[in-house]
Amino acid sequence: MGGWLADRYGRLWIMVIPRVALALLTYPAFMLLIEHTSFTNLLLVTTLLGGMTAISGAASLVIVPELLPNHLRALGMSIAYAVGVSLFGGTTQFIITWLIGATGNPAAPAWYVTGTSIICVLAMLALPETRSKTLER
Repeated sequence: MGGWLADRYGRLWIMVIPRVALALLTYPAFMLLIEHTSFTNLLLVTTLLGGMTAISGAASLVIVPELLPNHLRALGMSIAYAVGVSLFGGTTQFIITWLIGATGNPAAPAWYVTGTSIICVLAMLALPETRSKTLER
């Protein structure tokens, strides 16, 4: 769905709008889970937050290679992906565990997601739109 939307409406806004939604909805979603614990709510929140991430991520996977010259696309995408996964995927569990322990608040991870979403939006806004860019082969 994210790829289709990015092709139809442009990569930039299909990356940015779901990230803004994540920044706004993550804390209320965590509070819903904390105050009304149920499998249905867990499924709803996971689908909502995961869906927003997937839509934004699909456009991100397209725009990064489109910004690079042909001979650097695979290398550039690989490095960008590896660094992102290493920095965030490798440290998030430790940071979230520390946040919960330091604050005693089970919703503290929501602030981490909100903060990283805001940083992502600021970085994304610095990118040019690439939807109508003709790629060299």
